[in-house]
Amino acid sequence: MIIDDLIRRAEGYVPGVIVHVGAHKGGEAGRYETLGARRVIWIEADDETAEMARRKLARRSGATEHTLLQA
Repeated sequence: MIIDDLIRRAEGYVPGVIVHVGAHKGGEAGRYETLGARRVIWIEADDETAEMARRKLARRSGATEHTLLQA
């Protein structure tokens, strides 16, 4: 089940922080922003993929803070 489906089931719940392990290229960023998350911490191990995600997330603007950790 997708995370936004689970969160929507908790009526009125807005996530403060989401930790996404296995960030890949940060493709879910828009979903997390739509949910109203204040901050998303992305974790990606692969060097090349982490750099692609870092560039993609750096271009996003809005209320959600995106942080990528390579680990």
